[in-house]
Formats: sequence, structure tokens, C-alpha cells
Amino acid sequence: MVVDTSQKDKPEKLTFNDVSDFKFNAAYMAYSKVWDNNSSDKIRSKLNSIMLQYSRGEIDASSFYYNINSFKSDSESVPNIESRIKTQNKYDWRKKEQRKSRLSRYKK
Repeated sequence: MVVDTSQKDKPEKLTFNDVSDFKFNAAYMAYSKVWDNNSSDKIRSKLNSIMLQYSRGEIDASSFYYNINSFKSDSESVPNIESRIKTQNKYDWRKKEQRKSRLSRYKK
């Protein structure tokens, strides 16, 4: 019987139950996008530790985004989410997300 040990050491994507905090939700979306675009287990482990530090309040938002941006590839053209948070209010963000989900349901 052969046991695959490579699966045992693979980091898993973090999930959080309470994402009602707007800034935390935006940070999680940034983490999630970088996570999905990187396949290296070493990078994913570092991303997990950065996200855990942010969720515990050990680092602030600017440190979080600075650390996350270091793992983004140059081809990613994602605008800085931290600056978007300051200029977009929560109500507009929710409406935009609802509109996107509604369109995605009916575009299939």
C-alpha cells in the first residue's frame, strides 16, 4: 500500500465564517485572488500566515497589502484594493456585488 505524503503537506485555502467586516472582506478577496493565481505550496503557506496575522490583528491593513502585493505576478492588473476601500462606500459595494451575482445567474 502506497501512501501519498505530498497531499498531506499541501496548504489549504483559509476560510472565515464571519466576513461581515467590509475591510476584512476586501482583504480576504485580495488574498483569495493571489492564492488562486499561485500554485507553489511555499507561497501559499506564506499567504496563509499573512492572512492569519491580519485576521488576529497582528498587522495592519497597509502591511497586509504590502505583503500580499509582493506575491502578485506582474501580469495581474488588479487595482490597489486598499485605495478602493477609501473611495467606495459599503452601500455602493453591496449593490455592485448584487448586480454582478444577478447577472451571472442569468447569463448562463
